[in-house]
Amino acid sequence: MTEQPMKITGIIAEYNPFHNGHQWQILEARRRGATHVVAVMGGDFLQRGAPALMDKRLRAAAALAGGADLVLELPLPGPLASATSAISKVATPLGLMVLGGSFSFSDTKGFLRQLVICVTGRLIVVPALWLSVAALLGFRDLAIITLLPLFASPVATSSFAMAQQMDGDSDLAGQLVVYTSIFSIFTMFFWIVILKNLALF
Repeated sequence: MTEQPMKITGIIAEYNPFHNGHQWQILEARRRGATHVVAVMGGDFLQRGAPALMDKRLRAAAALAGGADLVLELPLPGPLASATSAISKVATPLGLMVLGGSFSFSDTKGFLRQLVICVTGRLIVVPALWLSVAALLGFRDLAIITLLPLFASPVATSSFAMAQQMDGDSDLAGQLVVYTSIFSIFTMFFWIVILKNLALF
């Protein structure tokens, strides 16, 4: 009795996110005789250097569920990884310092209506809508907790700098960064308690 030779197909992909086309590719490789499928993908950063939309563990789990036998992470080259890490540690504090130099609590009165709408929408309405959809789709445990910071986090610090560069309302953008950051301390805790009480994780 002769052993069948192993035919391993390697796929370099991102799975950001994993979709039907990716699954077709894996199934097609098997149809053409592959006994094993190994996928190699970027980690927290994609191969072109952009940050990944989804966590690498979720993307790997999706690939395994879609038919891959093994998923490997393609690491960033050493110097690039250390430079990226150093820049990422400085970006948010630097943005907050720039914002702090121009922020004034006395300006809040002029933006009160917009602040109430935007803060409520960002920290309560958006998470309520999308976490409900995720729960109805069957997301539980790690999957739904991974979505929480995506939908319930404060406005990004970089939005202040972007508003300045694009001749937008940087004062309002700064107010939104500050107030969503302050109130997210309470709303993030609120959403965790709600998800825990609904036994979603």
